[in-house]
Amino acid sequence: MKLMKKTAVCFLAVLICNSAIAAVHYVPDEYATIQVAVNACQDFDIVIIAPGRYYGSGNRNINFNGKSITVRSIDPTDPNVVNSTVIDCEDKGRGFAFYMGENADSTVSGLTITNGYALLGGAV
Repeated sequence: MKLMKKTAVCFLAVLICNSAIAAVHYVPDEYATIQVAVNACQDFDIVIIAPGRYYGSGNRNINFNGKSITVRSIDPTDPNVVNSTVIDCEDKGRGFAFYMGENADSTVSGLTITNGYALLGGAV
């Protein structure tokens, strides 16, 4: 019983520490572009993008720079939100570029990426 209690306390401490580490960054409320929000992130932070059309420099060719972060809409499970949270690449590049050692903890969710252009992978 004593060991079980110690294990539970350690588990809760780890959960609290991990929760305290992650920060949430909001586009466009806090950051003008998605890339600026990503640049402000540390590993395991989350970038939440409000519904709208995002285009121009800083909203295409978004580079996670090897960070383990999540970039997502306000509700990735709601098709209406996903359809109205749009990254428009304007045929000038791709939505996201993962080539700096990103891994399975580097995620994009609940966004619509349109008009991407690249020789390989116009969206991601």
